[in-house]
Amino acid sequence: MNLSPLYRKYGTKILIIPLIVFVAFIYLAFFQPGISYGIDFRGGVMISFSSSSPIPAQKIADSIRSELGVTDVSVTPTQIPGTNRYGGFVEVVYPETAVGDVDETAVLTAGTEGTSTDTFKEKILAIIKREVPDASDIVIRDVAPTLGSTFWTLGLNMLLWAVVLLKMVVLFAFRRRLPLTTVFGVVFLDIVIAAGVGLGMGLPVIALALILLDTLLLIRRSADATPTIIMLGSAVFDAIGMLALMALFRVPLTLQTMTILLMMVGYSIDTDIVLSTHLLKRGKEEGDEYERAGRAADTGLHMSGTTLVSMLFILAVGYLTRNPDVLRIGAVMIFGVVSDVIITWLFNAPVMIAWVRRYESAA
Repeated sequence: MNLSPLYRKYGTKILIIPLIVFVAFIYLAFFQPGISYGIDFRGGVMISFSSSSPIPAQKIADSIRSELGVTDVSVTPTQIPGTNRYGGFVEVVYPETAVGDVDETAVLTAGTEGTSTDTFKEKILAIIKREVPDASDIVIRDVAPTLGSTFWTLGLNMLLWAVVLLKMVVLFAFRRRLPLTTVFGVVFLDIVIAAGVGLGMGLPVIALALILLDTLLLIRRSADATPTIIMLGSAVFDAIGMLALMALFRVPLTLQTMTILLMMVGYSIDTDIVLSTHLLKRGKEEGDEYERAGRAADTGLHMSGTTLVSMLFILAVGYLTRNPDVLRIGAVMIFGVVSDVIITWLFNAPVMIAWVRRYESAA
């Protein structure tokens, strides 16, 4: 799909679409319905068991929700290969809304006043045994809220280092006339900031803001730094877009989904590199900046299309095997591709075209 006629006709007017979408994404991710934190970050109970008869997954989940007053419940039925036995996997997230501020012996909900996490697990187990009388091979795993807090801190640090490394790669690749000493200085400063957060000397959010700020300051020194800040901005947009769609479709944020989220942010940078490479080829490729951007969009959208087909196959595998982890992986990847298409071809492309036109006219 060649978008050059669209870029030529509407120019930067196209930006109104991604800006409206970005505001909607922020609302969905951080206000309503808000990000759903999984068991890795909030703590909870995981129980696996086997039975000689099919597992009534929906009935178990409904009973846990109604009797214990929790909402984040997942019950996955399976069939044990090579046997006539069936298996079940129950995952119940502790119901607190805050992350990492719950003591293990705290009161869990209004419906379970005076109960500790041990009693909470016993009640879940009682429901399972009631619905599946011959349940055996029971294995209980507890993820304490304090461990969930550790996972949350680890996840934020992963995100921060991902931004630092992405910035490093993009800055070196598109530095153009920026002095190497300047590039090395900024990269060194970013590494120090990220390392300081890892040592407990600051908050990841503040560190991320500082890393974006020193990139903005680079533009005052040289306009050649513009593609870098555009790519980093797109990475932030893409992450927020994925979180918003995860919130909308109630896909919880876990260490697993956060890893996929980081991978898709890298994918977003890849498409931005395709766009920037085409636009900055001045003189090496026929056509003006609109045509070069159109060809980049054609390549990028083909990439996104083939990726979506692969992700749909992953979703199908997860559905047929009733594996919630595979379903979540496929869903987050699809969310990443959708966010990337919006930010790259409806925001970055018009901005980069306007920058190239101004840059070339001034050159």
